[in-house]
Amino acid sequence: MKRFAGPACPIRLCLLLALLQWGFGGAGEIWAADPPRTVRFIETEGGVRFGLLGEKSDKPAPTLIILASSPEETLGSDYFLQAGVLLAKQGYLCVSLDLPCHGRDRISGEPEGIAGWRHRLDADQDLLADFKRRGQAMLSYLIDHGYTDATRVAVSGTSRGGFSALHLAAHDARIRCVAAMAPVTELSALTEFQGMTHPERAATLSVTNLADKLAERGVWVVIGDRDARVGTDHAITFARRLTSIAVEKKLTASIELHVLSEPKGHTTPQGAAELSAAWIARQLQGN
Repeated sequence: MKRFAGPACPIRLCLLLALLQWGFGGAGEIWAADPPRTVRFIETEGGVRFGLLGEKSDKPAPTLIILASSPEETLGSDYFLQAGVLLAKQGYLCVSLDLPCHGRDRISGEPEGIAGWRHRLDADQDLLADFKRRGQAMLSYLIDHGYTDATRVAVSGTSRGGFSALHLAAHDARIRCVAAMAPVTELSALTEFQGMTHPERAATLSVTNLADKLAERGVWVVIGDRDARVGTDHAITFARRLTSIAVEKKLTASIELHVLSEPKGHTTPQGAAELSAAWIARQLQGN
């Protein structure tokens, strides 16, 4: 693993072009046995519904917000849980809520998922405003009710969930760090957004536009070396922009990019869950 450090800030930009066979410490020695997975659903006083994996403890716990689709699908899948599989064993709470056009956020008559995103943008709707409002309300509830340590909050997401995680982190300063797995960084890279009458509506949501805010936080990105679906080069460009800003502003943020061999194309490369869990734990340690 090569590490690149910019002047006056410990930035790690890791370009790994070989498949990483890496364990998170000494296997069974660090992580305890899998805890029972019971997903509970909570509704805030304002009507925001979210899923929670874990139990409320005597003191506020570190919390990982995990985004992929609906909370049912996200918290019920090892693939979408990613780092949450490991961090839950260390007492982290894992929480999730509906992405736009997923689960209960889908409006009757509109397409589901990414096609729904295109539909809303074509209708000149604000795609992420309500999602960010719900995410902020969820986090406020968790902190106010003693579930979550306000100084130890991270967010992660896969593909469109990574895109959403980056936007939520930029919106809410209480989120200390973000881990994005094979993330969408440019909506225009997706086939669903080709041929838009108003392509600028998608362009304004580029995560590169968030770089000024995110460079002040920890950002971890993993992408396969041949991801034609979301664009490997787009993820690299985004990470390089973060690094450039952090160096320019002499920030002490931790920024990591992992480009791993992944012949399957658009999927999370092997070893990403372990790498991201270790990184998140380091970012929130001692806070």
